[in-house]
Amino acid sequence: MRKAVATAWEAETETLSQTWENLGWKPPGVVITSSNDSASVAAVALAADRGQPLLFLDEYFGGVNQTLNPESWQQLNQQVNELVHNTGYEYQTLGDTIDTITLARSLPVKYQSPEDGNLLAVTDGLGRNEDGSRYAIAGWIYGTPERAVYQAMSAIFLPTETALLYDSYPKTESWKEYHFQEALSILERKDLKFKHIEHPSASQETWQEITNQSWDYDLTFINSRGGKAKFAVGNGDASVKEIPELNIPMTMHMIHSFSATTPDDINTIAGRWLNNGVYAYVGAVDEPYVSGFVPPKYVISQLALNVPFLVASRYSNSPTWKVTTIGDPLMVIQFSP
Repeated sequence: MRKAVATAWEAETETLSQTWENLGWKPPGVVITSSNDSASVAAVALAADRGQPLLFLDEYFGGVNQTLNPESWQQLNQQVNELVHNTGYEYQTLGDTIDTITLARSLPVKYQSPEDGNLLAVTDGLGRNEDGSRYAIAGWIYGTPERAVYQAMSAIFLPTETALLYDSYPKTESWKEYHFQEALSILERKDLKFKHIEHPSASQETWQEITNQSWDYDLTFINSRGGKAKFAVGNGDASVKEIPELNIPMTMHMIHSFSATTPDDINTIAGRWLNNGVYAYVGAVDEPYVSGFVPPKYVISQLALNVPFLVASRYSNSPTWKVTTIGDPLMVIQFSP
């Protein structure tokens, strides 16, 4: 696998880092996989395309829908930190060299905090120094070779031409920061075709109407409430069964509790969206409260500056919390010229 990455840069495995140095290339992140994992094909593609060291972590830590106990979490975290450290590149602060970690292998989505027993997102806990400060943003790809390659290739190549902004939140002070209104002008300047649905238009009837139509959105933001298998759409809830099939690959940001608590289960919200064709997903593994999410207006303003989607969806200086980031962390929303 490392040979394939080196070949893409017209180098040998042993000389790849020197080739990068000669070219003046500094890897923006690392890719971590297991030699026996079905998602390793995506690891090779993303390491080669993005110019990143390909690292191996072969120990089994559990299935996607499981929860790491405190001891297993500490072991995983330590091993990831050692792998990053051993690359020899600067990594200890955001903005140096290594700023992202791509996990391309099966791992539990959440872990039990050794400090207080809280359930936290593995992708948020990784990439941190001993003092808790963040040194990298993690993204995660798992699953069959076909799905893993689909997620990687979509992240590398696809432009974004259309978007849906669906806001089920009432227009009250407590939800003010999370409405989309302030982001609309940004999307207009980017010539993005978008549909904006807000209260009171957001309703069960509206959701049924748009899901009965052809779903042709490259990017979707949904503001909702509920549990792992149902989500508020305005005047009521929609179920997992009412999540549409997608006509084109899609990235998704979903402000909602528990949507990604077991993302490899198609009877949950994240599981169904991912199964239906979402290739990058931001969602909660537990109850994060709305403040656990970066408000969409800030995410979108960062996307317009070519900040990668998963990076824009993270607070850079917050303690570890309950939002997971699935997909390639270096994937940029490529607005059409």
